[in-house]
Amino acid sequence: MKLNRYRNELAIFLFWAVSVIIIFRSIEDKQIAAVIAGAGFVIWPLYFLFLEIRSIQKSRIHIIALSAFLILAALPIFILRLTHWGADFKSLSLLGIQATTLHQFSNVIYLVVMISCFYHSWKWDRLARGQQDAKDLVSRRP
Repeated sequence: MKLNRYRNELAIFLFWAVSVIIIFRSIEDKQIAAVIAGAGFVIWPLYFLFLEIRSIQKSRIHIIALSAFLILAALPIFILRLTHWGADFKSLSLLGIQATTLHQFSNVIYLVVMISCFYHSWKWDRLARGQQDAKDLVSRRP
């Protein structure tokens, strides 16, 4: 069975999460590692949001999950790191919210995005199976 786009997104999100761990372990300068990781956490969801918005079969849930991750977590953390270069991440805050708290929140939203990918992948496969079953029934008719 061909991979559907949501399964592809889920695979990329999982791959990026593992890549970030490797990036932080292999790059000595943690600020550089954070910028590389942050760029991926902005670029991938932005790209998938663009694809989802342009899709014929849009999912509002997925659009909301991707948008929430970008607006409430990835972009604020990324901008915070860039605008406070050299500062300890633990000492930073945005609108009174500690950067570490914001980071923990981003982990939760990232998980929500992955759950959205998983759900839509499952839904897509179920629909595809239903269509294939219908084709099989039609082809079996005398």
